[in-house]
Amino acid sequence: MALHGINLPLAFVGQEAIFQRVYLSMGFTQKELDEHFGGPAFLAWARMGNIRGWGGPLPQMWITQKLVLQHQILDRMRALGMVPVLPAFAGHVPAAIKRVFPKANVTRLGNWGHFNSTYSGTYLLDFEDPLFQTFGKTFIQMQTEEYGTNHIYNADTFNEMRPASSDPAYIAQAGKYVYTAMTAGDSQAIWLMQGWMFLNPFWQAPQVKALVTAVPKGRMIILDLASELESLFDKFESYYGQPFIWCMLHNFGGTMELYGAISSINEGPPKARSFPNSTMVGIGMTPEGIHQNEVIYEFMAENSWRTKPRDVNTWVSSFAQQRYGQKNEYVDEAWKLLMGSVYNATDGHRDHDLAMITKRPDLKYDVSSDLWYNPEDLFKAWDGFVNASHALQGSRLFHYDIADISRNSLQVLAMTFFTDMVKAYKAKDIDAIKKSGTSMSELLTDLNHLLCSNERFLLGLWIADAHSWAVDSSEKALLEYNARNQITLWGPNGEIHDYASKQWCGVMTDVYRARWEFFSDWLVQLVNNKTSWDSYIFNENILKAVEAPWTFSTYPQSTKPSGNPIVWSKEVHTKYRPLTQNGFFTKMWKDRWMEGKSKQSLGLYVSKIARMFSL
Repeated sequence: MALHGINLPLAFVGQEAIFQRVYLSMGFTQKELDEHFGGPAFLAWARMGNIRGWGGPLPQMWITQKLVLQHQILDRMRALGMVPVLPAFAGHVPAAIKRVFPKANVTRLGNWGHFNSTYSGTYLLDFEDPLFQTFGKTFIQMQTEEYGTNHIYNADTFNEMRPASSDPAYIAQAGKYVYTAMTAGDSQAIWLMQGWMFLNPFWQAPQVKALVTAVPKGRMIILDLASELESLFDKFESYYGQPFIWCMLHNFGGTMELYGAISSINEGPPKARSFPNSTMVGIGMTPEGIHQNEVIYEFMAENSWRTKPRDVNTWVSSFAQQRYGQKNEYVDEAWKLLMGSVYNATDGHRDHDLAMITKRPDLKYDVSSDLWYNPEDLFKAWDGFVNASHALQGSRLFHYDIADISRNSLQVLAMTFFTDMVKAYKAKDIDAIKKSGTSMSELLTDLNHLLCSNERFLLGLWIADAHSWAVDSSEKALLEYNARNQITLWGPNGEIHDYASKQWCGVMTDVYRARWEFFSDWLVQLVNNKTSWDSYIFNENILKAVEAPWTFSTYPQSTKPSGNPIVWSKEVHTKYRPLTQNGFFTKMWKDRWMEGKSKQSLGLYVSKIARMFSL
């Protein structure tokens, strides 16, 4: 982080230990906290008040070990000259608040993300209740006693949650009291807040202005959280004088498809700095998951030292040479193709779990929604990596990259088998359904072999990391369930299933291949029984038959790669590259391009941001 210029990192680890001290000191029981804290894989959303208790109870040793880890993290950050951002009290309290404080003024918020009232509908302490200041002050003081402070704190009261009132006076009071609760514990407090919620239509100029101007100018910093997708500083007059940071969100859920908005990343920060009366004070990266698309993070981080846009082709040539230790014409041209296509979404597309093979099958799925680029550019880049494989076989980073390009190419190619399956179903052709289903199953098997050949794509390492925090068999089972559930069902009944999908060795066959085989068999049954497709019935059945059982399974997964990613990439390239030349992708891209041009010419190219709030 330091080498990439990051000097204001979030430092959220270990906060449950502090909240536990605060709540226990005020009369809550540990059982009540067990129902409040989320499980290890879902803590981020529990901390923001979206859910409560899901994935728990949080083991005591987890809480204690994270406290120890936070000390190590903060020591290293401060030694490197960084200013760590610590959490503050945002108003979310355990459901037992009324037992402990019968007169407390509490609002129960609405359910989030299709979760029912068991795990959602969290409790928000009224800002004007004197308890709010007590909680806020006590938390800051106890946290400072344990970790020290650099005086910058994060609190997100309304993240993806609707305030009780749209009255600007109410919004202003909320902002005022959150801030004064911080300053009660630290007179030098500065409030760092996500601007993500301002993308919701609820937040119009009067509401945004009321919130941000309720805090003294300069004592709040706003993360313009998705600037490369839809900046808001220009809509809200540079946040009415409060400092903001231009952020690249880039990735939702930690999904793994190749994606980027390179033109926006290249041109956005210089434009923001020159915005009239700009209060921009820096750039930031705010992804929900890293460990993918490394080129995008490298490019974005360089904006710390750039005052104007770069020539992308020149930059990526240098990037490739540094990455592999030598220059190669094939891979050089491949990277240029990628930077001009898959890494340059310009139509408003978000990297938002839109990889067809990792989504629950649906007969009505629109495969073109996965594309914002001409697929042939991706396939030509794949050719380039294969052609460069002999010369660059000594580079471990090349091993990862060629597997990643091959993975994404197969992911896109799978669209043809799905399309054929749908056509066969509509024609009531059982043999054709089975043939397409077999082709899909075979592709996913080959893809799994490819992924197993590189350590970066192993489910086993994810589960092993979860196991490493356990002190006994019950904790091991809980932590493994958290790890499996988050990357698949994301909830007890698939409330936001596939949101954090991972294309990993083990998941590809045991979950995704199993689902597609179930889907193919289901279509055959529909034809045989002369019944029509019903998404609700299908979803209920696949949840019970395939998805839920996998989240509870505990069979071992390999933590060591098997095979050579270059060999496997060449094999799947030889086998599947000819299938990309049948005209399917040319026609689909042409139709999508024409549709996009038509919408733009009519002024109807509407932002897809509403989809983000469909959760």
